[in-house]
Amino acid sequence: MPAPLALVNWKTSYRIIATRFPPRFLFERVAPDTDWDALEALADLTSPRVMQAEDRHGLFPPEECAEGEGAELVMAAFTYLNPEGSRFSDGSYGVYYTARSLDTAIHETVYHRRRFWRFSRLPAMHFPMKVLEARIQGRLHDLREKAPDRKLLDPDNYAASKRFALKVKVQEKAAGIVYPSVRHQGGECAAVFLPRMVSQCRRTMMLDYIWDGAGEVTVAKLDVMKVLKGEEQS
Repeated sequence: MPAPLALVNWKTSYRIIATRFPPRFLFERVAPDTDWDALEALADLTSPRVMQAEDRHGLFPPEECAEGEGAELVMAAFTYLNPEGSRFSDGSYGVYYTARSLDTAIHETVYHRRRFWRFSRLPAMHFPMKVLEARIQGRLHDLREKAPDRKLLDPDNYAASKRFALKVKVQEKAAGIVYPSVRHQGGECAAVFLPRMVSQCRRTMMLDYIWDGAGEVTVAKLDVMKVLKGEEQS
């Protein structure tokens, strides 16, 4: 039984990704806020991340690419491929993963970060993360009420979900999948295959993922100016 299509219109969704430096807030100490957009555009001219994202825009026809505010942030999700894949990708294509609430996004990312840090045996340290908020709008395959195969939502084994995603993406030209979070009860997530389904993408906050080196992760909202002062002193 195929998954039904549902019209998804989330005015706000939350995607959390790793970052090394606080974005655009760096300009607060050197320029008025009216100049931030121009300075950010200037910085993007030599940004490897931006240039690589633009090179991969050829993966989609122009009408399927993200447009408007934050389009480059959206396209980056389809630029940097994870060769190991993910729940709804075999590694041959990118996916814009996002959650309907910030709490769900945190639960999802903490789970995966904890697994990686534990496996890597990293000592205690801080990891700055940035939050992207965006609108998700389109008809997505819906697994929220009843998945055609319970293995599609297996917490640890992604074999069935990878096969399902490849089938609906290639054969049915699916725009994406909306599904219940397996890390946060009651939460909802989306795996978007077409960039144009994502719009009004913007960076809204920084989070600090604090790894204790033994298995626990604490999440705190960063005071960006304190982070900048700390970098100056180090």
